[in-house]
Amino acid sequence: MTKPSTGHTPPARWIDLGISWFDQYDAKKDEPEWPARLNEILGYLDATSVAFLTYEIGSGETAGQATQIQRIAEWLTRAEAEFCGRILADGSDLGRWLDEPSGLTWAVLGLKAPILGFTLADFARLTQRGLRIIALDPTGDRDGQFQFLESHLRAGNARLAVDLSSIPGNQVDQTLDRIGAMPQLSILSLPLLRSLSVDQFQAIPDSTLTRIAKARGLVGLTLKGAEPERVRAAIERAEALRERDGLAEFVGLCSGFLSEPRAVAQFSSAEKVRKTFSDWFEPPVVTGLLQTAATQFLTQLVGPAILPVRDVSTQTSRVQERPEY
Repeated sequence: MTKPSTGHTPPARWIDLGISWFDQYDAKKDEPEWPARLNEILGYLDATSVAFLTYEIGSGETAGQATQIQRIAEWLTRAEAEFCGRILADGSDLGRWLDEPSGLTWAVLGLKAPILGFTLADFARLTQRGLRIIALDPTGDRDGQFQFLESHLRAGNARLAVDLSSIPGNQVDQTLDRIGAMPQLSILSLPLLRSLSVDQFQAIPDSTLTRIAKARGLVGLTLKGAEPERVRAAIERAEALRERDGLAEFVGLCSGFLSEPRAVAQFSSAEKVRKTFSDWFEPPVVTGLLQTAATQFLTQLVGPAILPVRDVSTQTSRVQERPEY
């Protein structure tokens, strides 16, 4: 699994599960942190196949529903302009992305907001513009949020990924049980645990990680402020579990670029991330972390219910079935 540095060529590009992309435009160029922030995104688009972006509205936000919807719509407009024609939202987008491995960077759009304050009609309009990831509000009514999403999906709207990152590790199983009891939500959603710190990841039991992997879910490990050797240990644990249980790749990486805290040197740019993991692991493991796990997840999320999934390491195909919770 691990290896000494051999200098092998890492995968050409990666799928980044989280970057605060628009923060670069809001930063003050004379602030002390600006050079480090700029360094994080130099060459980023050349090295990145897909970037996950999220708009967040805090639970304590006092703006009214109409104002919140307007802010989200304005953010979507910015994303549509920044990644023009490259919002990964449906099967046709998926085909274009897979057919252009060296093309321009695509974006996957997510929302973290108190959705129970929205109408189903407003929420549907937002998802029709490409929102595919919905993060649970940790302070809100969890069952109410699931019922809201169930109603949304029952109306024939596109599949969603439900981001469970705000759920304590020892409650994820219970949450998956709740999702599994809801007919539409269990079939038309995928579990996602994105931007997990090493501590959060290590707190999740092996049985829960196995369950997420079997449901074709995705676990994203954040590199921001992380100690490299602890990240390495977390990946080794995931790989040992994967080998033991015969699981597909289920762990990806979240850069957290342009957000606090600053990344350590080994993780301070896309190229350094690729080199660090290539020095640590064999090529199949590196490819799984940077590409395969996220590609499988996105194929399930925006593609047809059953679709031949391109194996990015061998360019062969295999059929991925609907997730089972």
